[in-house]
Amino acid sequence: MPVVKKRNEQTETRLLLESNEAIELPPAEIAERDVLVQFEQFKQYVPELLEELRDVRVALEGCVAERAAARMTNDDVAAVQRIFDEMDAHVEAGDARAYLRCNFAFHTRIYRHGASDMTLATIQNMWMRIGPFLNMVAPDVAHMRVSMQAHRQIIDALWKHDGAAAREGIAKDIRDAARDLEAHLRSQETRVRRHAQS
Repeated sequence: MPVVKKRNEQTETRLLLESNEAIELPPAEIAERDVLVQFEQFKQYVPELLEELRDVRVALEGCVAERAAARMTNDDVAAVQRIFDEMDAHVEAGDARAYLRCNFAFHTRIYRHGASDMTLATIQNMWMRIGPFLNMVAPDVAHMRVSMQAHRQIIDALWKHDGAAAREGIAKDIRDAARDLEAHLRSQETRVRRHAQS
């Protein structure tokens, strides 16, 4: 799979998370040399962009989840619970692709009760930016299990219609994923550099 980038060389270092095209950094399928080149070009911007995206998501998605908790009926929460249960089964089976699909459905089902279509579109836009990075850490079962702890906190808060706890659960989910991603990127860079030097 090729590395896809914008061709405007003056701005492409700022477009890693702003491109309209699919970007994966770094997909396992591409050559080690291409991974190293991509890290060299973008590594100084990736932490800043991911940190900004993390903080904006915590604020916006947490707010929306808090609103949703107050508005959802028990039938609404039961629908989210079914998604949670399916997602949990995928985690234990080690099926990262199915887990990610359920993760998106879990959050979307909650957010649509707490946000307008315009706000949902903003959230989905941010998910598109972070999606390729989540694909990097999702295959790790340990990561998925940690994520399910936050999801469990969220679903428990929804059953209690506790908006503040729902917001806290969303924040934990986003921050835990960001932490795992940061660690993965660091280890990936180290691995690529060692390979390049060998």
